[in-house]
Amino acid sequence: MGAKSDKLMDSYGVHSNSDKLKIWIIKYLEDMSSGGISLATEVTLLDLLNKVDDSLGGNGTEYINSAVTGKAYKYLVVNEDVVFSHLEDDASVDLLVNLNITTNTISKGMVIRANNGKLIQEVTPSSGSVIGVL
Repeated sequence: MGAKSDKLMDSYGVHSNSDKLKIWIIKYLEDMSSGGISLATEVTLLDLLNKVDDSLGGNGTEYINSAVTGKAYKYLVVNEDVVFSHLEDDASVDLLVNLNITTNTISKGMVIRANNGKLIQEVTPSSGSVIGVL
């Protein structure tokens, strides 16, 4: 890895496997370009990779099979078929009504998001479980 990348990685505190993936991708891109890539491009790529890591649960996940309030989940992944008795976003919108899933069983593997960039704040499954992505 080039000196620029080493310095940049040090500034980001590279320690986790996701950070190692970021290093590998930047190294690959440097090798593919004739004169390396600019520091500004590396910063842009790292920002993009951080966003991908974040969206894939890099900030943590939580197993939910009972009532949870006061959290801020980007989305929920249905771990086992689930029926919700309560689901609310951070603007107090009833997501069961808003997403038209009031009495529906949501199948394992489905992803549930609030609308318009809102976060899911309150989750109460009456059966089944979900994984909340922070």
